[in-house]
Amino acid sequence: PAARNDAWTSLLKGRVVENLAYVAGVNRVGKDGRGYEYSGASMVAAPIGMEITDIKSGEGSVTTTLLSGNDLIELRNKLGAGKDWDHFSIE
Repeated sequence: PAARNDAWTSLLKGRVVENLAYVAGVNRVGKDGRGYEYSGASMVAAPIGMEITDIKSGEGSVTTTLLSGNDLIELRNKLGAGKDWDHFSIE
């Protein structure tokens, strides 16, 4: 709901940073059957935590965002991502 927009965007950016991945958070607009208001607050964020879309809250919209796998791999290598990951298999 709109009352939780700050928490929603903070949590999305948190997932981006902790996973070093692109994150697309898609929210709804308008009022639901219980009367809760939703303002949108959809976004796509880059692995460094920066929002890379310009989606206006309160409006329904469709957008396209180009994501770079090369940029993602480069950032992960630069920051040493995965060096502390456990490697296991389930048999």
